[in-house]
Amino acid sequence: MIFNHGVTFGRFSPFKKGHVNGINDMLGFCKKLTVGIIDSDTPKTHVPDWLKEFSDMADYKNSNTHTVFSLEERIELAQLSLQDFIRKGKVEVTPISRPEYSVDEFNRRFSPEKYIVMFSGVDDNDFDILRNKIMGRILGRTIKLIKPTDEVIHNTDLLSAIKRGEKTWKEIIPKSAYGKFTVYAQQKGLL
Repeated sequence: MIFNHGVTFGRFSPFKKGHVNGINDMLGFCKKLTVGIIDSDTPKTHVPDWLKEFSDMADYKNSNTHTVFSLEERIELAQLSLQDFIRKGKVEVTPISRPEYSVDEFNRRFSPEKYIVMFSGVDDNDFDILRNKIMGRILGRTIKLIKPTDEVIHNTDLLSAIKRGEKTWKEIIPKSAYGKFTVYAQQKGLL
């Protein structure tokens, strides 16, 4: 089934080739896709017990240790990485609040009647497994999981490769975003 509009979201710190491939895979199931870049500074609200494990993991993932780039930098890197899709009118990139702290806002913006929530169906790390399992309950809707057609490289793997001085990290960043990524990474002392 092809949906009219899908929405996916994440920190994307930074946007990598695997993300671009994942977006391409998702576009096989929808005509247009909104890519939400999570605002790591979303104010925390009361967290019910059943959500605590996910919330704690997300807090850790959204900390400065893992989210090296600012929201504005992450949006710019995503837009550069996805420029071909954006130019064709298939993708839009937008900032969003953390959905687990702003469910009503998320469902107003991306109503279940108009949007299907999509994620890559990776199952190789605890956070992705938990996110894929719990997000449907948080948002009160079905989540479409897409099996990635590309190897998943996590942000921690990318940053570790840079710190070790490995040149392989250059193959992970989309060419269209490479120049800006390099500038931001140098400003942050990563390169």
